[in-house]
Order: sequence, then C-alpha cells, then structure tokens
Amino acid sequence: MKTKVIQETENKLFSRKEINLEIDHKNAQTPSRAELYKFMSVKFKAPAEQIVLKKMKTGFGSTKSMLKIYIYDNVDIISKIENKHFAARREKAFEAEKKADEQAAAKKAEEKEAAEAPKEEVTESETEETKEEESTE
Repeated sequence: MKTKVIQETENKLFSRKEINLEIDHKNAQTPSRAELYKFMSVKFKAPAEQIVLKKMKTGFGSTKSMLKIYIYDNVDIISKIENKHFAARREKAFEAEKKADEQAAAKKAEEKEAAEAPKEEVTESETEETKEEESTE
C-alpha cells in the first residue's frame, strides 16, 4: 500500500493529531479495518490502541481510498472524547485481528504436527488378514 498524507494537523485541545491521507491499494481489495490499524501503527509509529479510524471512503471500482484518522496522545482520552460506536468498531477490528492470528497459529501448528508425525508402516501379515476378511465376506 502506498500512502500520501494530504493534511496533518496537531489539535492540542483534544491531544491528538488529525490526519487526512490517501491510500493506493493497487491489485488488491480495499484493506480491512484491522489491516489499516496495523499499517497506520507502523507508519506513524504509534500504538494501534491510540489510533481511531474516523472515516474511510473508496470510490466504486477505484484503487484509492481516502482516510481520516486521529492519533491520540493517550488511550484514556479516547473514551472521554470519542463516541461509543467508534470505540466499539475499533474493538471489533482488534478482536478480528486477534482471532485471525490465533487461527493462523493453530493452522501452522497442525501442519507442523502432520509433518513430524511418523508414518505407520503396514506389515505383510496385516494386509493378508484384510484380504482374507474381504474374501470371506
């Protein structure tokens, strides 16, 4: 994803940075909220818990999205200032990300177990017994 910061302002009254930016996501679908929180956290070097994604708009058939995000100085300020539905949406994105990480880890562990599990060898006597049982039936 390529980003272009359109406007960045420091709002000292609310202890936050207000950032308008454009994301170009060529050859990919519109990123999910969880992906955006992770990406913005790395890009702006702030914990994902301090970021609030206020608005995201992607035009029909477009590969560019316009975002409006707030990066707060402190996590406690978010609960005092932001509406509850923004906080709920944020928490839902974080839960989805955790669930996806857990599923990926579980799948990786299963693949590792399957690769390490010894293959059972079938002896000749077992194959003869199964042949005899099939012929008697």
